[in-house]
Amino acid sequence: MEINERFEQYLKKNRSEKTVSNYLSGLRTVSKELCNANLIECNIYLINNVDIINNLLNLYLSVPKLKEKDIRGKKMYRHAIKHYIKFYSLNNNVKSIESKKINSEKSEVLDFLNANRLENNSIDNAEEIDNISYKINTLERETIIKSRIGQSNYRKSLINKYKRCLVCGISDERFLIASHIKSWSESEDNEKLDINNGLLLCVHHDALFDKNLITFTDTGDIVISDEVSKHTQQLLNINENTKLKLELNNKTKKYLEFHREKLLNK
Repeated sequence: MEINERFEQYLKKNRSEKTVSNYLSGLRTVSKELCNANLIECNIYLINNVDIINNLLNLYLSVPKLKEKDIRGKKMYRHAIKHYIKFYSLNNNVKSIESKKINSEKSEVLDFLNANRLENNSIDNAEEIDNISYKINTLERETIIKSRIGQSNYRKSLINKYKRCLVCGISDERFLIASHIKSWSESEDNEKLDINNGLLLCVHHDALFDKNLITFTDTGDIVISDEVSKHTQQLLNINENTKLKLELNNKTKKYLEFHREKLLNK
């Protein structure tokens, strides 16, 4: 039995024929639109990669046309994707990122996230992460999110685009971080996985950028906080002449304007 047929049987277990038909139709539309947008390379049913499957909702959220259809269709597309992620997880013995209901207690939320981290499941899903209890303070939440983005399509896209740290030129992927310019918690849904809202940085320069200790002008020139001593600058290979190794587009400039304000207002 083909996987699409198995998914249909899975849906039929406790849903009406009309609901099943709507979900199957919705998933076909999502698959087609994501292919047309070059966000996936083939039909969803042919994808056999847990990271991509778990990232389907993120990809869907990045296509305005699909979001508009979803609003008109009472979130049918969103539900179809979620059911397929759960179906895929169950059939491949992988924990589904949305099958877990977490409460507002900090300890239980952290236990849930740590359990997923040990299983190497990427939960860089905009909706799921935003549902994490706000009893976790901002720093902890951002740290968790950054660690989960690790092997995501977002990071891979930045690596494919830039190849190396945009400050120092390190190209070893083990040391490269997908660094958000406008932080995840402050971004709108359409900004969270916008590649223009990302810089590819090595671990050290990401740490400086993430803590608003360095930023960049519209021409890519570095701005260094007074909190970073000359000795530290020397050790981390930055100085007043350091410049981003790319020509900035208007969208990235807009994100950097937001980031500069964070440094200047410290």
